[in-house]
Amino acid sequence: MGKKLRPRSVVLLTGYGPTGDIVIETSIPYEEYYDELNPLIDDDEYRARYGIRRLCGDIYNSSGELQSHFENEYDQTGAIIHGKAVHADGTVTET
Repeated sequence: MGKKLRPRSVVLLTGYGPTGDIVIETSIPYEEYYDELNPLIDDDEYRARYGIRRLCGDIYNSSGELQSHFENEYDQTGAIIHGKAVHADGTVTET
């Protein structure tokens, strides 16, 4: 059997609607996540338009290691209510 390849230099994003259904699944390059704006992450109106109430992301570095996992919750206007990130070293940050 072949060895499963780990994602590298990528951020995997999953957006959920108010009932927990998946609204969008996408990936963006690692550098874009840190250097550019992405409407799914940075635009309240975009999230409101598509009914995104929760966004989960897994950030993989160039070695394929999970650098961090985050989960953000939004209200019906797309504004963030709560965010939590768990980093590879076990550090947890919340907003």
